[in-house]
Amino acid sequence: VEETMWRGTVFAALLMAFGRVHPPERAMTWAVWSSGIAFGLLHGGNALIGVPPAFVAVQVLNAAIWGVVYGYARARSDSLYPPILLHAAMNLVVVLL
Repeated sequence: VEETMWRGTVFAALLMAFGRVHPPERAMTWAVWSSGIAFGLLHGGNALIGVPPAFVAVQVLNAAIWGVVYGYARARSDSLYPPILLHAAMNLVVVLL
């Protein structure tokens, strides 16, 4: 669901918006980084439910970095499947550790 929302809807909307004022490659870069950082910041809301602030800070940074990676996977493949698979793999690694 997260990838459909962030790399589907949010990324596509940002790509279209940035594409109005930037050449395609630059618009793609801005869309990837903007959606990735927003994805990371969204995880900051975990502080509101009692997650320790230090853990939330690591979570925000980690989610932003991976959000950018997922964004590039989406942009380069022009498909939601690569970021969905990458995100699933990351969640599996976290569960197994």
